[in-house]
Amino acid sequence: MPKGHCSRLRKGLKRIVTKELLIHNDLKPYSEYLLSQVRYGNLLFRRFTTGEISFKDWLRATTPLMALVFPVVSLFLRGGILAGRMGILYALDRAIAALIQYRVVLSSRMSEDCGRGGNEQERHTS
Repeated sequence: MPKGHCSRLRKGLKRIVTKELLIHNDLKPYSEYLLSQVRYGNLLFRRFTTGEISFKDWLRATTPLMALVFPVVSLFLRGGILAGRMGILYALDRAIAALIQYRVVLSSRMSEDCGRGGNEQERHTS
């Protein structure tokens, strides 16, 4: 079964097919969206430190490169550019999300290094 973008289903759950339409409304205030990116960054850091991380997540955790990749994919490979302003805003949000997650991981790594007694020079150059 495919994994979600941040979570996994518990093993042993049964999948059922319904005749009813399931409506999922994920609209939320932008501030909640930004806070959820911080939570995702914390989860990403946890997976990073335990080694349970995909290559894409490793890139997301170690470099801001994904902030450039996601918008390009969204706009040009998935056709977001054809949606006009909304497609551009979505691509911008993906870049912001990637940068927030990268910054959360970077901050957590720096805090962890400080806890290990790393010297001042190492903390500012890593």
